[in-house]
Amino acid sequence: MSWENYKKKCSKCGYINEISADWFNNNLETKQYSCPSCNYSVLLKVSAIRKTFYNNFALETQLVGMKSRAGSCYLKVTHNADKGFFDIKRSVEYIEIGRGNTLSFWGDELEKSFVLQIPDRYISKKHALINIIKQGEQKVLVLKDSNSMNGTVYNQVPLHEGDEIILQNNGIIKIGETEIEVIY
Repeated sequence: MSWENYKKKCSKCGYINEISADWFNNNLETKQYSCPSCNYSVLLKVSAIRKTFYNNFALETQLVGMKSRAGSCYLKVTHNADKGFFDIKRSVEYIEIGRGNTLSFWGDELEKSFVLQIPDRYISKKHALINIIKQGEQKVLVLKDSNSMNGTVYNQVPLHEGDEIILQNNGIIKIGETEIEVIY
């Protein structure tokens, strides 16, 4: 997955700086940045930028090349400029995927259900369902299309009506113009 550059307007010369996402790949709270146009230096709150602009990018960078802790599961969602990285809580039993106004992940831990909403016009209101089956400390995620208009694809293979497929680590779900990577 490639992350878009962060744009920061220089308060001295007005130049629009494009700062690479890799520049934020660290554990620092703040970091000094100098405008290449006028060399004006500013202290950026990189932890706040990671949290808001990159949607907890720091969490994702900690997982790259590492095995996640036992029982942990994450969804990495990419839709155009929207990017999300969501931790699936231990109590969740199923996730309904559908269209919404903004990229969001919310639910009720008491009812054990969550909703992943994606602002993609090619996604049905109730597009697909992920059932989460616990086997000891591990989870098995099972994907099923909810008779959506435009279908669901997993690792480049379309799901047919009634198909249920077990999701593998780093598998890619494609619905509409959106990709969802499953990490566990």
